[in-house]
Amino acid sequence: RQKKAVRFAKAASGISNAQYREIGGVSESTALRDLKELTTLGMLERVGGTGRTTSYVVARAKPS
Repeated sequence: RQKKAVRFAKAASGISNAQYREIGGVSESTALRDLKELTTLGMLERVGGTGRTTSYVVARAKPS
């Protein structure tokens, strides 16, 4: 489900917690945990504020 979410975020220019829950069929807390993990791994970047305005985009490659 995490790979699916990253593909969705790439195609849609971002993903929200609600979209992740719909795609993955998971609870709000599981979606949040997965999105935090993907952020920690450097696959997604968190953008926006807090709560409903938070979304995640595919992380840009860091220059060497």
